[in-house]
Amino acid sequence: MITKFDVFLKESSGDVFQPKRGVPIIFNAQKHPELANEFFDLISTAYREIAGHVKIKDPNDIFKDPNWRFWEGIDIHGTEDFDIVLFGKKTNYGMKMSGVGHDGTKDAKKRFVYDLNTDLKKLGFYAETSGKLAEILIGKYNCPIVDDKADAERVLGKKVDWIGENPNCNVGDSWYIRNLGGEPHIKILIGRPKNLNEVRYINTNYPAIMTEPPLKDDETIRVYHGFDKFDDVKHILTNGLSGKQRAKRIYSYESGNNPYGLFVSVKIEVVTRHFAHSGVIIEFSSKVSDLEAPVWVGGRSYFVPGEYTKSFKDLDEREQQRLINREKSLEHDLEPIKKSDRPELAETIFENPERQALYIGDLNPNMIKYVWYNERLHKNRRTDGEWIRYTRKQFISKLKIDTKRSQFDFFLPNEDFNMGKILDMYKGDTENTDFKRFVKSYLINGDDYRLKELDFFPKQIEQIKKLREEGFFNKYI
Repeated sequence: MITKFDVFLKESSGDVFQPKRGVPIIFNAQKHPELANEFFDLISTAYREIAGHVKIKDPNDIFKDPNWRFWEGIDIHGTEDFDIVLFGKKTNYGMKMSGVGHDGTKDAKKRFVYDLNTDLKKLGFYAETSGKLAEILIGKYNCPIVDDKADAERVLGKKVDWIGENPNCNVGDSWYIRNLGGEPHIKILIGRPKNLNEVRYINTNYPAIMTEPPLKDDETIRVYHGFDKFDDVKHILTNGLSGKQRAKRIYSYESGNNPYGLFVSVKIEVVTRHFAHSGVIIEFSSKVSDLEAPVWVGGRSYFVPGEYTKSFKDLDEREQQRLINREKSLEHDLEPIKKSDRPELAETIFENPERQALYIGDLNPNMIKYVWYNERLHKNRRTDGEWIRYTRKQFISKLKIDTKRSQFDFFLPNEDFNMGKILDMYKGDTENTDFKRFVKSYLINGDDYRLKELDFFPKQIEQIKKLREEGFFNKYI
């Protein structure tokens, strides 16, 4: 005799949802315990190559996590039952995709990756991933990456060991290690968690610029810098740079007007056309607070090379001109300019023909997201070549650039000073005569010029000076 309970247990997703082929259905699996075996089979198939889903070892585990309230099922073969399921949980940062199930067919695998990528490009959807799936989603589909350690830890609610590049994967430079099930795993956070400062790509073309929001200092925007000399590319890919250091300008008039900062533009077309004679452009994200407007004597917006120009007598005079420029920009007709936190900066980004700013932050090599390369321009000085976008790691590999740092490259621009790194060079021997001489000559008595000569960056120099005032280094001599 067949009971109603027997019928209940044999119900399939086709019986329950009657899905139309290719049309996703969103549901709560916890309301359908009769589908546990079917979903377990799909999930087990999807995770077979890595010994199963870390949290699902039998059908009962489908309902163990009460937070798995988001489920999406798709029938792609016209067999009525689901061939794919995606599931996740709601958090303060949106929907974290927690897993997938599929029937193992090539079509199902292809469709689940496509649908997962589509979800992850929506604001409020994100996932932790690794391995082949990460390579496909990031490398092929250009899925967004959470590229800041603090943001990743905030979303995960856990501390992670940030390693940047993954030695076992050729995509992404925002990998970390964290424990799952008592074992360390290399992961990367992808998608667009909400309540984070997302990277903003500014459209400065008309009429789109009319609807651009005002520029806020707590935003992060994407910027580009083109190189005149290829040797500068190698140096920055190895050691990074600080916009707080006096810059080497191509044109002498810039040294007297804008002595600090890296010129960047928010418009890649401007950089490829005018500012990348080496055939190389770097692309990176900058906090707006790490940008400032270029300033020229008399409030000019820019000068033509060869034109006679004056220089500011000092930085105070330059600052006075910047504040005059701000007052003028506050009266601008465009709302995105006059309502920005710093209208003079917004004007140079939104309206200056070069769509430019000065980057005055600290840029570590792994903060460079992409490198644009024009091989014909680099090798043959021909301007008709194609610009191709590579990840930093891909570009370094393609051109076989040696990024090994010297023993005196103690720190990267955005790192804090750490006495342990100095001690490591002398194998911890604080009685070593050379160590004591180093501490006395540089850390106690070295001026800014000498510290810079040893490749300390402004961030560490300021910290060294503060420790010097506190007498921190005296114990080592």
